[in-house]
Amino acid sequence: MIAMPKIGEPKAKYDFVDISVMMRKEDGTYLNLTDFNFNVSAENPLSLSGIKSAFALVFCTFARRREQLIGCEVSLEELLALAGIKGKRLVSQLRSGTEPEFANQMIAVVCAKKIVDYAYGKCLRLEGESLTYEFHRQTFENGKRVYPIVLTKAFIRIGENT
Repeated sequence: MIAMPKIGEPKAKYDFVDISVMMRKEDGTYLNLTDFNFNVSAENPLSLSGIKSAFALVFCTFARRREQLIGCEVSLEELLALAGIKGKRLVSQLRSGTEPEFANQMIAVVCAKKIVDYAYGKCLRLEGESLTYEFHRQTFENGKRVYPIVLTKAFIRIGENT
């Protein structure tokens, strides 16, 4: 399962959380690219209300034994940034021999596997049912760890699974 700290003011500079990357299927449900053991089917649909894009980032919280989904729409370029994939060589190689939609799906799978252990982020602002989250990537400058901002996204409550 995906864990997220309780929504509230961050107690530390960097909150450690797991995140899921979802891909929209033709029937409008979403497939979890970071956990292929999660079976999306007619008996277990995952519909993310308020999300219309091909890809989404999702945090899950657990309140009163219900899974609450907090997510946002994300582009393929943003997934590449979060995954730390800087060169366009992978993208151009995948797109050169396949259909664009299939290539984008393959790129998203590669990104999801790199994002699955994403360790650095900070909850910036809570406003009602939404939160603003800042993603950082650990790098080293002059022998010291630094955490530059990679992406800032606004997340909203998008659904609930029982």
